[in-house]
Amino acid sequence: MEYASGGSLATRLGMTVEEAAAVGAQVAGALAALHEAGLVHCDIKPANILMSGDDARLADLDAAYRLPAAETVMPNRGIARTPGYAAPELEAGGMPVPASDVYALGMTLLALIGGRQPGGGDDPALRKVDAGRLRPLIDAMCAQDPAERPTVAQVRAQLLGVATTLPPSPAVQRAGAADRLRRRVAVPLGAALGVAALGVAAVAVAVVLALRDGPGGGPAGDEGSDAAMDAAVDAATAASQDEGPLVANQRTADPCALADASLFRGFGQAYVDPDYGGFDRCDVLIEGEDGGVDVEFNLDLGLAPELAAPARTVDGVGVVEQPPASEGCERHLLSGSEVDGEELTVRVEAKLLEGDPDLCALADAAADHAAARLAEGPLPERSPQPPSWSLAWADACALVDPAVLADQVPGVDAADLEVSFGGFGCDWHSTTEDTWVSLRFDRHQPLTAEDGRLTQLGGRTAAVEQGSAGDNSCTVRVEHHEYRDEWGDPTVELVQVDAGDVPGGETAACRMATALAEDAASRLPG
Repeated sequence: MEYASGGSLATRLGMTVEEAAAVGAQVAGALAALHEAGLVHCDIKPANILMSGDDARLADLDAAYRLPAAETVMPNRGIARTPGYAAPELEAGGMPVPASDVYALGMTLLALIGGRQPGGGDDPALRKVDAGRLRPLIDAMCAQDPAERPTVAQVRAQLLGVATTLPPSPAVQRAGAADRLRRRVAVPLGAALGVAALGVAAVAVAVVLALRDGPGGGPAGDEGSDAAMDAAVDAATAASQDEGPLVANQRTADPCALADASLFRGFGQAYVDPDYGGFDRCDVLIEGEDGGVDVEFNLDLGLAPELAAPARTVDGVGVVEQPPASEGCERHLLSGSEVDGEELTVRVEAKLLEGDPDLCALADAAADHAAARLAEGPLPERSPQPPSWSLAWADACALVDPAVLADQVPGVDAADLEVSFGGFGCDWHSTTEDTWVSLRFDRHQPLTAEDGRLTQLGGRTAAVEQGSAGDNSCTVRVEHHEYRDEWGDPTVELVQVDAGDVPGGETAACRMATALAEDAASRLPG
């Protein structure tokens, strides 16, 4: 078979409207040939469209469905579909028709332009992506009634009128900031000093969904909230009361619902990477003439302290502007939602790799989009859900034996802990020293010597790195399970243990972090 050197379209999410039209026209041409032969593809999506140079190749015909009047060698199998791309008649259990492929191609165009996969089922946020001149066509392609959709020949003709030359292959696009950013630097949950220590400038946009716990508008006992803050929270709370919680299940919520690569098209090539970092985050990686940036959307729990009054509102969500600092730019969004009895925080952090882009412009674009998405209601669940072996289903706090913790961290109270969103991280603090330790789940390229001194803990590959989490600190990473991300790159789920402010310096910190990591490794699921 022909080798498709450009990979699948899953590597090209975040195209311009014109680039998506160029690919879509070729796919429509392939579908026209299939439909003429009496076949419905049934599973059109970016991952099933391969690139060879500038030419698109429609793959995975194993799912194709033979229409009743067509003759084929193989009998039909069960109806294949991918939630988020599948037409409503397929989701309802109906039989495929050519118009079903038209619907899936429309959703594929939205994913290519919007920079992310649909969240499973109907995705209102993706449907509202700025599709420019393609908006009327895509709306027609994604009509609920198959009879109201255009034919693939009509789709191809309109797409050709918008199409332009395709950009370089993903291998070229990702050779810059994307590949460098995927070799992540660790910032501990318990300290905010890792970024400055590593010389990485950052712009943080913290999206805070404030729960009215106390009479002053913030957590119980907070008397510093002013009238503007109260009004913003009241308005957001009232707007969300009829929508239900923004997050029904912390472990399955999809943070990528807040991300949109098309927001940053003016800066450069951008794409959403759902396998970047922990399970509580989603990143947009950008490579532009002014530098490389990682925009991180991070779900969290807890109200950011000392917020000023909102400077503006977006769809009823208050936007708080923090004064620009030398290390970046920060925004907070205020809405009302309770998640398992605690307030939900969404932090958006854009990390600058190089160059001199307008960080506050990126922060405002990310904040305004996230605010509008939050105002729409509940976040969708990940699609597909993580496999059964994944740490997404594990409890980070349960991986540490309280006896081992007490033996390693003087003055610690194992029951006094801070739990991160989804139980994907846990923090402890000594009551007699400044020492702190944290354990969190992460996703990373397979560990190498660049990550520290390689060793084995509990029969698993591990890396020990001194000083990466601030003064007198150490970071230990332990591989849990290797898999391939949506681009086919090797990726590992891992447990990261950080220890900081440890008396005795980095050597003592590494002894502490290694002992805790080894104990956690012994409790990892098989």
